[in-house]
Amino acid sequence: MGDATPAPRVALAIATVLGIGHLRPAPGTWASAATALVAAVIVILAPAHVVQPLLACGAVLAFAVGVPAATRAGRHLGNADPSQVVVDEVCGQFAALAVVPSAVLIAQPLHVILLAFIAFRLFDIAKPWPVCSLEALPGGFGVMADDAAAGVLAGCLATAIMC
Repeated sequence: MGDATPAPRVALAIATVLGIGHLRPAPGTWASAATALVAAVIVILAPAHVVQPLLACGAVLAFAVGVPAATRAGRHLGNADPSQVVVDEVCGQFAALAVVPSAVLIAQPLHVILLAFIAFRLFDIAKPWPVCSLEALPGGFGVMADDAAAGVLAGCLATAIMC
């Protein structure tokens, strides 16, 4: 636990999203809310044709850096899926919004972002099938995969409601 080398510190910074994972209560909700705010800025300020690619890139990037960071943080903290690890919520929230058609997202950004946020948190907490089965995958891959799936389900639900 007392490893002071840079690698665990970097992994923890990524896994906790620069410390958001230490906020209480509900660190996952804090990380999802921060991601929703970043997404709102993207939706409002970015040109329409790059909104979905940016959101998708956010999900993919969070997944790519999150798998090794969550694996390392889990080993360091002595828990396969510690509550402080919230990079998975960043991935899931971006995934939820990337699934929503850009025309729907741009037409009513605040409504869609709020709906996707609520749906993602519900799917992430309730973990319906197949989300729950992905948790069993090894290491950080399981930590990240279930939230990515919850995000896709949330985006599909938000799209169905808003269309």
